[in-house]
Amino acid sequence: MELAAHLFAIKNGPIGAEIAAFFDFDGTLISGHSAQVLFGRRLRRREVGMGEAIRALRVKFGDVLSEPQFADFAATAAAAWEGEPAAFLDELADVLYREGIAAALRHQAWRVVKAHLRAGHTVAIATSATRVQVARAAAELGIHHVLCTELEVVDERLTGRLAGPTPWGEDKLAAVAGFAAEHGFRLDQAYAYSNGIEDFPLLAAVGHPHAVNPDAQLAKTARRLNWPVLELSSPPGAFDLLPALRTTGVWGAMAAAGYAGLLMNALSRDRWRGVNLTTTTFAQLGTAVGGIDVDVRGQEHLWAARPAVVLINHQNDLLDLLVSATLMRERTTAVAKLEAKDVPVVGQLFTWAQVAFIDRQDGVNARETMRQAVNRLHEGICVVIAPEGTRSYGPTVGPFKKGAFHLAVEAGVPIVPVVIRNSGELMPRGSRVLRPGTVEVIVQPPISTRGWGKADIDAAAESVRRLYQETLEDWPQRGD
Repeated sequence: MELAAHLFAIKNGPIGAEIAAFFDFDGTLISGHSAQVLFGRRLRRREVGMGEAIRALRVKFGDVLSEPQFADFAATAAAAWEGEPAAFLDELADVLYREGIAAALRHQAWRVVKAHLRAGHTVAIATSATRVQVARAAAELGIHHVLCTELEVVDERLTGRLAGPTPWGEDKLAAVAGFAAEHGFRLDQAYAYSNGIEDFPLLAAVGHPHAVNPDAQLAKTARRLNWPVLELSSPPGAFDLLPALRTTGVWGAMAAAGYAGLLMNALSRDRWRGVNLTTTTFAQLGTAVGGIDVDVRGQEHLWAARPAVVLINHQNDLLDLLVSATLMRERTTAVAKLEAKDVPVVGQLFTWAQVAFIDRQDGVNARETMRQAVNRLHEGICVVIAPEGTRSYGPTVGPFKKGAFHLAVEAGVPIVPVVIRNSGELMPRGSRVLRPGTVEVIVQPPISTRGWGKADIDAAAESVRRLYQETLEDWPQRGD
């Protein structure tokens, strides 16, 4: 089943909170097992015994554990936290999300979740993983209900025991059925999504079962029962030589484009002719070598209002640079974090292109940086800036800082929102390898800042952030 067709069916199907959608976590919402991230952290901290290591290897290499085996595996992991304060789990959840779970999130699965939420459905994660593995991702996805393996807490401390059964196999169905009864949902009207045959009881119990990137047994069962199968893209996995070579080639294209621009600068004694040559050459060479297609809608808005402060949602460094170069082409600089100045080649090229480096820890430096950016705008140079201030871990958009909006008001120029989708799928935060594919971009109409005061800036920052979030969650189809 095609993803677009499924999203269309949700959008045009029954609406309302009485319709429930249940998502498995490991292998469904994320690629792989969240336990591997947890296990890797504990292994580095030398907290893992031989028995647990053997069980973890069985999970990693695809063994389908029985319910008793899985419950024993979960209990062994829980025992390691005996005596820890309950607040420890919140801290660990954030660490695990940053260290690996965010990078494993399937962006296309996020779209399915958002389609259900927009339809007013009640969405829940039903998983055998512990809350520490799931909670942060659930919050990122906007999911408020989590049925999972709970850890026992007494007097604000972990006892090292599980609190109740592990939602696995029949026990997962029991947890979902109890949740449905408590909230008045009918399972024959509910949706369920899973990748594994262990969730057959749940999938067979709902009216709309979906196999997501199914294992061999579930794929065979889905074909026999005529269940829809969704094949969703997965983040880059283990090291792959060809993408690694492509990535090296993109960095090489940046260096080559930079040297060509510097030569043009020296010959013409015109900095911006050199910068323009670097930008266009990098865009053409980098996309060709990296196997990247940039599908842009609204390109005309980038030319209707120049100079302007151009906003981009930021998911990684290399690919966002490549996409920005492809979109902007000429007479463009940026605001970047101070640390970028020390990156070999990149730092030197940024300095030459009069990128304004901002020290986020130094208010005086930040104001001076913004003055430099205002000067560039007064010279007719566009300034690209990521209003989140840092790369996002997943497909959602973080809070917007107001510096970009103050910059536009001070320079008297409009704001042009550029919404980028797919870059985090092709090169997640923390990944060093770029995977070929298509990056989709929508350039929204320019927003005038004429006559804005402080209250207008505060309102605009939140309004524009909502525009990004709504565009990403309900991406317009061609012809809409």
